[in-house]
Order: sequence, then C-alpha cells, then structure tokens
Amino acid sequence: SRNAKLASKVTPQQQAEAQRAIELAMFLNPSDWQLQSVYAETISDTNPDKALKIRQNLLKSHPTGTNALMLGNMALRMAQSERDAAKKTGLIQLAGSSFEQAVAIEPDNEMAKQSYADYLRVTGKSEQVTDFLGDDKDLLWKYYLRNSQFDQALETLNELFDKNPKDTTVLRGLVLTMEGVGDREQVKHYLELLSELDNDKDSQ
Repeated sequence: SRNAKLASKVTPQQQAEAQRAIELAMFLNPSDWQLQSVYAETISDTNPDKALKIRQNLLKSHPTGTNALMLGNMALRMAQSERDAAKKTGLIQLAGSSFEQAVAIEPDNEMAKQSYADYLRVTGKSEQVTDFLGDDKDLLWKYYLRNSQFDQALETLNELFDKNPKDTTVLRGLVLTMEGVGDREQVKHYLELLSELDNDKDSQ
C-alpha cells in the first residue's frame, strides 16, 4: 500500500527525530492523551512493552471504544511475534478482553465488531463468530469474504440481495465474492446491475 511504501522510506534517524518531537510535545502537554496514543504507536516496534503499558493506562483514564480497540490490536500484534508461551497467552487474553470492552463501550462500532470477530477466528473460536455477529448480516458477509469463505459469503449476500436488489454495497460484495471463486460471468452480471443503478441515479 501507499502508506507501507512511505513507511519503508523513513530512515531510523527520521524515526528517532519524530519520536523526540513527540516526547517534547508530551512534556509540554502532559495531559494530552491523544499525543500519548500517537507516541505509543511510534515506539511499539522499538519498545513494545512500554507502548503496551501506555495503551493500558490510556484505556483506564479514557475508556473509549477506540482506545480499547487500539489496545486489543497492539496486544494481538505483539502476541503473534511473542516466543514466551506464558506471555503470549497473556497478550492474547488481553486482546480478547480489550475487544470485548470496545464492543461494550460502542456496540455499533463496526471496526470493533470486525476486530473481535477476527480475534475469535485467529484464536480458534470461529464457531463463535456467527453467534457474536448474530443478525448483522452486513458484517457477517464481510467477515466471510475477508477470510476467503466464499460459499458462506455468497449465502449471506444472496439473502440480503433478495431483500434489496438495489443495495449497491451488497452488489459490490457479490462482485468481490464471484471474483474470489473465479466466476467471470457472474462478475459481469453484477457489474451490469451496478452500472444500471448508477445510470438510474444519473437520469433522476
């Protein structure tokens, strides 16, 4: 991605300068929790334990869905590269409880729900995903598609399509699913439906 390319061009010296600038800003604005959040991400590769501690403290002092979500993401990221079995287990548990907290604080936060669903999958609890997402079919088909479960994605999308054949998000999902299974005719079919809807909007 473009961001990844930009990040790869940043030299260690530039990273160090950016870190010092943030540290100075934090010294001048010790109560600015958003600065602390940026700092935690900045040092997460070089000093992950310190970054995690900052994230935990931020969640305690500012219990928002976003802070819970970012703590969960950081803990899960650290768990994937952690070699110590006990520490790895602790990080996975921290990630799970953080995602649960994010959903509890902001039940309508789509990113929090998606992250928790993905957490369930990577921790071998895929069977709990459908129960967790429940009747939220929009998130369910996206979850299936992200994980290349094309049959399940198609089944869910077809249900939504039957209810509203003019839902452009569902049609785009059907295009992506058909691309995933390599069905070019169906890809063309759903692209034509999307084009017709766009033409209808233009003519109104």
